[in-house]
Amino acid sequence: MKHFSRFGLLLLLAFLTINLQPVYASSMTNPERLDGLDRYETAKIISERAYPGKVNSVVLVSGESFANALPASVLASKLNAPIILIAPTIEASDSAFDYLAKHLDLQGNIYLIGEEGSIGSDFTKKLNDMGYQNINRIGGQSKYETDVLIAKAILPKADNPIVISSGEDYPDALSISSFAAKNGWSILLVNNDLPNVVNDYIQTLKPSKIYITGGPGAVSIEIENKLKTLFPDSEIVRLDGLDRFETAVKIVQYFNKAPNTIYLASGYNFPDALAGSVLAAKTNAPILLVDPNSTQVSNQSLPYLNSLRTSGIKANLISFGGKAIVPEELVSAIDSTLNGTSKLTDGLIQDSISQQDAENLASSFTSIFMTYDYRNLTPKTELYALATSSGFQMGIEKNITANNATMLRDKVIQNVKGITYSGFSINGDEATLEITDISLEGTVNGKNFTEHFSGTITFTRIDGKWLVGDLAIHPLH
Repeated sequence: MKHFSRFGLLLLLAFLTINLQPVYASSMTNPERLDGLDRYETAKIISERAYPGKVNSVVLVSGESFANALPASVLASKLNAPIILIAPTIEASDSAFDYLAKHLDLQGNIYLIGEEGSIGSDFTKKLNDMGYQNINRIGGQSKYETDVLIAKAILPKADNPIVISSGEDYPDALSISSFAAKNGWSILLVNNDLPNVVNDYIQTLKPSKIYITGGPGAVSIEIENKLKTLFPDSEIVRLDGLDRFETAVKIVQYFNKAPNTIYLASGYNFPDALAGSVLAAKTNAPILLVDPNSTQVSNQSLPYLNSLRTSGIKANLISFGGKAIVPEELVSAIDSTLNGTSKLTDGLIQDSISQQDAENLASSFTSIFMTYDYRNLTPKTELYALATSSGFQMGIEKNITANNATMLRDKVIQNVKGITYSGFSINGDEATLEITDISLEGTVNGKNFTEHFSGTITFTRIDGKWLVGDLAIHPLH
């Protein structure tokens, strides 16, 4: 069993982990989609789902700018009102006016968010011509002042938690908007500093908790430290990930560990998720941001979805926006991952692999566990391993934490030429893969090599993850 070259074993393990991708049987759920011909009709359709009957108030926001619109989701929830997007011109805003005509009586209240540069005075005249007189505009000289005016209109309690998000980009504020809206937490925007108008307003609140969304690139460490100094009695919680998608997952996991419904929205555009934030708040459900350019479950979302599935949580999926915004193939993949039954394809276990301790690669062939991001390999048949101070890198832009990676000092490039399986069996949480031949060709420090392996690999499923349990692989001669 120990007749391995260390590089051969490394490459073999890498090949196996590359191919351990999640594939699930189809589920019994029926994902829904709320979409229209454009963002404005989509907002109307979402609002009609949230408020199909008459309403007392409606919040109108620009569909072209996120800065004032996102904080307004909290106000809309407070008013038990929908958020309706309006276009830059009256002629293009038929969807908004149609919703108003059907759902808001002439005695109802309309809130225009932003100054006239955001929503022009011609819209006020149009609304007056329709018979509406109770029109309230909330707008300041900057987006930060408008943000504070929206927060004041919510009338939060003095010790209420608040949310601090970047005013320069929308994804992080978008991810927390439904939770903030449900709880009445003001979303306060910052730039590279804490704007004076925001600082002064927070001083009047003395919040019990401050949620910071996004990493230091979104909300700087300087702002975080300033908040800690100004509000020593407030608990500071930063919710961040490596990118907008991981941050979204962190936020969802923090606030809702067992959702009955998950809303899917593009992480690269704000209007659909913004319109859906009130619906999500009303139904106590998270909004999960997805990549519209992908048809696979993202590595950021996969562990969260797996944890829900292994916990027996069945969630309905509802997409905001059309198939170009949230691809149908991606919805199916998420649904199958979340609500389907795991299965095996082509003799390979299809699930995530968890692992620690690369030191065992040098001497022991049991308990070899690596956290591995296989989708970052491009192409999938290539691999490089590079020693770092904390572990090693595998694939592209992915660190794998390891206790000791001194054996991985050489650059290794390999190509899998072929693999033959002779059998596969699974018994509960134990599985065995029988391999007739794996043919590897590669280079180590510029030197070519070819190796063939055969034998068996056993796997154990722990907490819903398949772990490499034991390897009995030997080189063929």
